[in-house]
Amino acid sequence: MFRAFLKKIDMDLPFPNPSNIADPHLAAKIYYISKGIPFYVMKLMERATYFAALQGADQISEIHMAQALPKLKQVARPYVINPFTDMNFDLASAISSETDAEDRFKEKLMVNSKKSRRKKAAVEMGKAGV
Repeated sequence: MFRAFLKKIDMDLPFPNPSNIADPHLAAKIYYISKGIPFYVMKLMERATYFAALQGADQISEIHMAQALPKLKQVARPYVINPFTDMNFDLASAISSETDAEDRFKEKLMVNSKKSRRKKAAVEMGKAGV
């Protein structure tokens, strides 16, 4: 279904040559970045189209997508990698790495929060003369 969506986008791109964005390897990279959400796919394609047109290209390439990605606002995903610069990209590994990084960050926050609460409790106990 996702690759059919990409195939439709590819047909509508303003270039003489197909960009082959529905290719399984490239589609996996686009899926990773967008999480399959059409809004993010379209934003990526808009920016990549801009860079490809600016360079006079006959189709969008991974280089254009790599250039476009930093321009997208993905504040909620601070650990996302740029898959378009990785020729050995593996979707499952990338998702796992991102999830692991998020989990480590959350764990660190929880540890710091516990330390802060303990410190605050110790200060309160000191003020109470206990």
